Amino acid sequence: MAITKTDVKLMQPERLTDNDDGGGSMTGLPVIDGEINNLFEDASRINRTYGNVSMRKAFLKIDTATADLYLDAHAIISAQPKDPNVSGLLFTTEDFYDERKNSRQRVEAFTMAGARTGIKLRGNQNKGQQSIICFSGNGSVSAPASGETYMLQIGEDITTRQFVKVTDVTETNEVFTYTQTIGQNIGVKTFPVRQWIIELSTELERDYPNIDPHPWKTQLTFVHDTNPSVSSKYYGTSQLTEAIAAGATSINVKETFSPIIPTASSETALIDQKPAGLIDTFIPTGTPISLKFNTTNNVLYFPTGILPGSITLTSSGHEFKDKNERLERADASVIAFEQVQIDYVNGVIQLLENSYKSSNQTITYTPAAVRTYIPHTGSIHISDNNRNFTYVLQLEAKPARRSFQLSYQYLNKWYTIHDDGTGNLLGTGSGQINYETGSVAVTLNAQPDANSVVFYRWTDVDDFDAGEAESFVGNTPTVLNLKQKDITPGTIAVTWTQGSVTKTATDNGAGALIGDSAGGVAYEMGQVRIDNANPDSGTDWNITYTYNPPAQKQSSTIAIAANTNRANVTFALPAGIKPGTVNFTLKTRFKRKAKRLFESDLVEYKETSLQFFDDGDGNLCFDLTTMEAVGTINYATGAASITGTAILSDKKKTKERWEV
Repeated sequence: MAITKTDVKLMQPERLTDNDDGGGSMTGLPVIDGEINNLFEDASRINRTYGNVSMRKAFLKIDTATADLYLDAHAIISAQPKDPNVSGLLFTTEDFYDERKNSRQRVEAFTMAGARTGIKLRGNQNKGQQSIICFSGNGSVSAPASGETYMLQIGEDITTRQFVKVTDVTETNEVFTYTQTIGQNIGVKTFPVRQWIIELSTELERDYPNIDPHPWKTQLTFVHDTNPSVSSKYYGTSQLTEAIAAGATSINVKETFSPIIPTASSETALIDQKPAGLIDTFIPTGTPISLKFNTTNNVLYFPTGILPGSITLTSSGHEFKDKNERLERADASVIAFEQVQIDYVNGVIQLLENSYKSSNQTITYTPAAVRTYIPHTGSIHISDNNRNFTYVLQLEAKPARRSFQLSYQYLNKWYTIHDDGTGNLLGTGSGQINYETGSVAVTLNAQPDANSVVFYRWTDVDDFDAGEAESFVGNTPTVLNLKQKDITPGTIAVTWTQGSVTKTATDNGAGALIGDSAGGVAYEMGQVRIDNANPDSGTDWNITYTYNPPAQKQSSTIAIAANTNRANVTFALPAGIKPGTVNFTLKTRFKRKAKRLFESDLVEYKETSLQFFDDGDGNLCFDLTTMEAVGTINYATGAASITGTAILSDKKKTKERWEV
C-alpha cells in the first residue's frame, strides 16, 4: 500500500510549553494542520516589547500500518511569519527524549570561553547586580563595547562560569593607589587606569569576589573573552530579491542571517577620536642587562621597564624565556614557573609558584620604555571569494613587539587578535609574527563575514634612535636606609664579610665613607651609600651609629623667581643651621615637545620635584649615588645657592629624548 500525503504527520511532544521541561518524547497526538496555535502561542505585547525566544519540539512520523519505506524525509519552513519582527528557524538536537532546557543550552552555546582578557573586576561584584565595575592599566586592552559577550569565572573553577552580554559601557580615567614593600620599606604607589561601568543584559547569578585594584597582584575572578562556536545548524528561509532564471548558478536573496536571540542596538557618538586609535609601543632603551636575583622572594623588581620577549632566566643549568607572559624552559616543553605575572611596563615579575627557587639566579633582559604612538594600518576587504580561516600579511615597516592587533567581524561581532611580544598571536585566533621581516601568518577562529573588512594595525621602532650609553665601571652601589634619621656626623661604622674577611668603612663627618669602601652619607635622611663592597652570600651588613634625638625642626616655604635661562637658584634659610640637617624639595617645571605626523607638534609642561640635602660639609647634593655637589650652604648665615646648569641639564636631556 503506497504512503500518501495524509500519512506524513507532525507529532506533538509530551509538553508544548516554554518551561524547562517542555518537549520530551513523542506522543500519539498529531499537530493539526491549519489549526490556530497548533504549535506556538500568540505573541504577547510584553514579548513584542522586550523580545522572546519560543521553542517547540515536534516529531516527523510516517503513520501507516505497514513497513513501507519512505525515502528522503525532510522538513522545511516554506514561508516566514508575516510580522517582520518575528522569525522562524528549524534545528535538531538529534535527541528523542531531551527537554527545552537541553535545547536552550545548545542555542546559547554559540559562544565559548576564550582567553583571559586584560579587563579586571574592581573589588567584589555581588549576586543580583546588573552592572559590573572593571578597569585596566594596560593601554593596549580593548575597551568593552555594547553587544560583546564575556565570561566570568572564579579562578579555575568552571562551575562558577557565567556568560554576560554587554548592553552599555561608561568609561572614565581613574588613579588608584597600592602599597609596595621593598625590604623593610613600605611605600605608597599610584597607577592610572581606564575604568568601565558595564551594564549587563542579565543579573549576576552569584557573588564574584576580587581584590582591590592592584597593577600586578593575582585576581580572584577573571574576565574571559568569548569565541564563536558553531554548536547547531539552523535552517530558515529568505525572500528572493530577483527572479531566478533556469540554469542559474547563483541567486540573490534579501539576507542570509536570521536572529536567534532578540537583541537591541544602541549608538554612541565618539568625537575627537583618531581613526586608528593609539597603541602603547615598547621602545628598547639600551643593550641587554644581566642582574642577579633571589627568586625565593615572590616579587622581583627591575630598575627599568622590560622589553617583551627579552627575558632569559638561568637556573640549575637551564634557561627559561618569557613566552605568553610565562617563563618557559627553552630546551623542553616545561613551565618551571607555572604561575607568573610579568608587568613589562613597570618592570615587575611576580612568582606565584616557583619550582626552581634559588637565592642566586641570573636574569638577562633588554630595558624598554613605553610610548603612545599613532599606528600604521592595513585592511583586507572580504568577499565571497576570499572568506578564509588563514591569511598571510607582509607589514611594510618592521613591527614593534606587542603592537600588532588584527580585528575581524563574524556574525556582525568584532573579534581581536594580538601579538604577545614573543612572536605568537593570541586572542580569538592564533598565528605567528616575525618582528625582523614583518611577515604575519594568522588563523581566525571563524571565517569573517562577507562584505566586511579585516583590519590590522601596528607600530614600528624605526623612528627611535638609541642614545649614547652611559658607561659604568665597578660594583652597583648599595643604599642602606637606617631606622633613624638625623645621624650624628662622624659616628657611622659599617662592617661586612667579604672573602671570609671582615671589612670596615666609616664616615669622615663630611658626607663621605672611607676605609674598605668609598661611599656617601645623607645624615638628615638616614641613608648610607656603599660603592665598592661585595659581601659574601648569606652575610649581613652591620652598622653602628649615633643619632640625634628628635628636636624641634624648622620648616618654611620659599618662593623662587622664574628661571628660564638655567641661572643659579639662590635663597636664604634661617641662620645658625646644624650641619647635616638640611633637607628640602625644589619643585621645577620644564617643557617637552614631540613631533607628530600630519599634526602640529605636541608641547606640554611637566612638573617634577627634586630632593636636596647637605653633606655636612657645606655642600648641597640631590643624588646619594654620586654625592655630586650641585650647590653650597653657609651654615652660619643660612645663605644657599644651587647651580642652575647642574639641576636643569637632566631635564634638557629628557626634552631631547621626546623629540622624534
